[in-house]
Amino acid sequence: MHYTSRHRERMALLESGQDASIFQKPSRPERVLKYGILLFSVGAGIFSGYLLEELGMNDEAAYFSMIFLCGGAGLISYYFFFLKRRAVEMSETL
Repeated sequence: MHYTSRHRERMALLESGQDASIFQKPSRPERVLKYGILLFSVGAGIFSGYLLEELGMNDEAAYFSMIFLCGGAGLISYYFFFLKRRAVEMSETL
């Protein structure tokens, strides 16, 4: 249903001579940064889980806790980085 109505809208725009570029979404390069930080922090969590397992902690608890802690910390750091970047961009436009 969604695709047929979208197609009809685009065809109606083209028939009336208008441009259908309003349906294109802008690219978001910051998404790559978010996933990069997330994957790096999950990798760091796996490594630190391995270190905790070698120190004698239960292996399931070590891996899962460190993966979630490091992954969450990575997403939170991305959030603060993006907020700071947006604030700098807003101050430059003023």
